[in-house]
Amino acid sequence: MNEDVAERVTTHGLSLSNRAGALLIVDAPNVDVVVGTMLGRAPRRHERFDPSALSGWMEQQAPDDAVERALFTNVRSPMQPGVEGWIKSLIDAGWRVFARPKTRPQDDIDEAMLGHLGAKTW
Repeated sequence: MNEDVAERVTTHGLSLSNRAGALLIVDAPNVDVVVGTMLGRAPRRHERFDPSALSGWMEQQAPDDAVERALFTNVRSPMQPGVEGWIKSLIDAGWRVFARPKTRPQDDIDEAMLGHLGAKTW
């Protein structure tokens, strides 16, 4: 792990120095915001990130490591059928998906991401 990244993660109360494998985390709401900012509008379906391409890239970066793929997202309640299908397809492709309803502005998935980074499950 890059020393600078390890230093920044450690400042959040996490220690990643004794981990084996590679972890790919996608913060889906922020990916959409960045893509939307670049496009000047909300991204369309075909303009969103491609999980299989991202997985392939990560496997090339860490060819000797087991790669865990984790996606964190906020969802509307009730969950829309298209979103549910997207989540199921990610799970079928080997991703761990953490989806949380966002009913208030403070309902964000960031703390769950930090919790996953600190867990010893990957």
